[in-house]
Amino acid sequence: MHVFSDASQAAYGACVYMKSVTQNHHVTVRLLCAKSKVSPLKPTTMPRLELCAALLAARLGRAVLDSLRYKPDRVVHWSDSTIVLAWLKNNTAQLKSFVANRVNEIIENTKPSSWRYVPTAENPADLVFARASTPVA
Repeated sequence: MHVFSDASQAAYGACVYMKSVTQNHHVTVRLLCAKSKVSPLKPTTMPRLELCAALLAARLGRAVLDSLRYKPDRVVHWSDSTIVLAWLKNNTAQLKSFVANRVNEIIENTKPSSWRYVPTAENPADLVFARASTPVA
C-alpha cells in the first residue's frame, strides 16, 4: 500500500494506491481512495499545509488498513516536503505545539520509518486537489 500526500495554498490531500503482484509477477497498481480538504482561509505556511496533508494521509491510511481483511505486506507513505519528513524524525519536544501535535498523531498512526520522499513532479497526490483550486462554473 502506498499513501501519498501533497498541499497547495488552495487545498491539501492524500491518496491511497494498492499494488499487487501475482504469482506470475504481474504487477497491478490501482487508486483505492483519495481525500482532500480546502486550506484554511487564514494564511499559513506551506510546510504547515504539507504537515496537514501528511496527517490526512496518516489518518486515511489507518482507516484503509482498519477496513481491510487482508493486510498489506508493507505500507509506504510519500511526501514531497523535506521539512515534514525532517519533523517526523525530530524530537517533538523541540517543535512548536501546532507541529508537535500533528507529528505525534502521525507517529501514532504510522511508522516514522515508512515515510519517503517523492519529487513534486512525480507525486500523484498533486492531482487530488487540482480540481479544488479550479473555480466551479
